Amino acid sequence: MAQQVAQQALKAFFRTPAGWTVIGAIAGLALAVGAIMYFSVIFNPGAGTSGGGGEGGITAPPGTAPPGSPPISGLNLVLDGPTQIENSDDITYAVTVTIDESRLTVPIESITIYEDLPTNTTYVGTSGNAAESNSRISWPLTDAGNREGFTFTIKPIVENIAVKNQVYATATGPSSNLDGVFPPSSDATPEEIAARQAFASQVASRPYIVAVYKEASAKTGIPWEVLAGIHNFETGGGLQMDRSLVSGRVIGTDEPDVDRAGGCVVNEEPGRAVPVPGGCGFRTVLDSAIYAGNLLVGKNSGKQPTSFEELVKVVYYYGGTGNRNCGEGRERLSYAVNCPAQYPGEDDPHAMNKYDLRHEKMYLIYCADFTLCTDPQPLSRIGVMTAADALIKASL
Repeated sequence: MAQQVAQQALKAFFRTPAGWTVIGAIAGLALAVGAIMYFSVIFNPGAGTSGGGGEGGITAPPGTAPPGSPPISGLNLVLDGPTQIENSDDITYAVTVTIDESRLTVPIESITIYEDLPTNTTYVGTSGNAAESNSRISWPLTDAGNREGFTFTIKPIVENIAVKNQVYATATGPSSNLDGVFPPSSDATPEEIAARQAFASQVASRPYIVAVYKEASAKTGIPWEVLAGIHNFETGGGLQMDRSLVSGRVIGTDEPDVDRAGGCVVNEEPGRAVPVPGGCGFRTVLDSAIYAGNLLVGKNSGKQPTSFEELVKVVYYYGGTGNRNCGEGRERLSYAVNCPAQYPGEDDPHAMNKYDLRHEKMYLIYCADFTLCTDPQPLSRIGVMTAADALIKASL
């Protein structure tokens, strides 16, 4: 039997709509910071055996939520576990769920609680009504039986590991009603179809970032699928929680585009840029998503775009107009075969690249802000509207 281990329970109360709440369980660390504590399972070096059955052990740094993750108001999660474990035994954790309906700003039925299985462990079972897929357990609160709490059991499968757990919740929010808005893309090439499917799978594997897009959509009226497409384009396909939707820069760093657009404010109103070293930036990825959505609305004369053509136009204006393949002078590509553009932005790769056969090969004319490419460069990643269409078809 392993020696007695240090235990602390992480009790965190995260409060904002449509986000997620994380409770960390980390090896060898005890913190007393007000009401926040970490639960630890430590395998003592040279004393007994680890949960994986071998002698020795390692410790790990504290686990943290992805930067900028917006939590859910009125939902509290507490993760707790055993003070000691038998050699090679299963480890069972208890999750207590407390809901304050007077403060809850999203429907209970829209919330799902997740546990991503720690590396080098395997799923054993759960007391709640749960599903396990791709090393993630999920407990939907559509099932009232999950609303007070449940247990889950995992088993270490290798020697000398520190077990880290993250339990978090997301509120999915409503899906965008875009039926009939996007035109058919049935003549997409096999390469385009594969790129769409890969993107949809990537988004589906990250429910916490989907919650960010949907919260920003609820506040701005821009379809969340379009916001996801913008984040994909700006981050070069990364969709990182610590990267903004405005430029793909790290959250908390200066955003030159924001500086040029009028700067930042001192207050902490959601969706506003705030002072950061060197200029203006964002406190969270949610703020950058709300800012992006409001900017798109502003580029449609302050009205929410409702048609495909309007969405293309505002995405085109959002990314800058210099890359239009059917432009004038230096910006007009002699080998752009599908000209003139049918509507503003239809020839913009940022918006439309790889949407269908007509947009199969589009070019970047500016390789960076205010910097012309030596020669126009074929764009490999899918455009914003192509990404959005992939998510619509995937029914995420």
